[in-house]
Amino acid sequence: MNKNEAKARKKLEALLWRHTHRDFRGKLDDGSKTVLMGTAQGTVLVCIARMTDAEITAKLPRAVREAVAAC
Repeated sequence: MNKNEAKARKKLEALLWRHTHRDFRGKLDDGSKTVLMGTAQGTVLVCIARMTDAEITAKLPRAVREAVAAC
C-alpha cells in the first residue's frame, strides 16, 4: 500500500467511525475500533482495520458515500 492509498484508507476509517452511532461502535482493550455489522451469522463486532474498502463504503450514509466518490 503506497502513501496515498494509506491516507485514503485512514480517511475512510475515520468517516465510518464518525458516521456510526455511538451505540453501534466501540473499542477493544487493545484500542482497535469496532462497529456492529449484520452478517449471515447474525450481528457481530467487526474491527474496522479488517474491513475491506468496499465494506466500509457500503456502511457509510449515502450522502457521505457520494461525497467521497466525488473526490
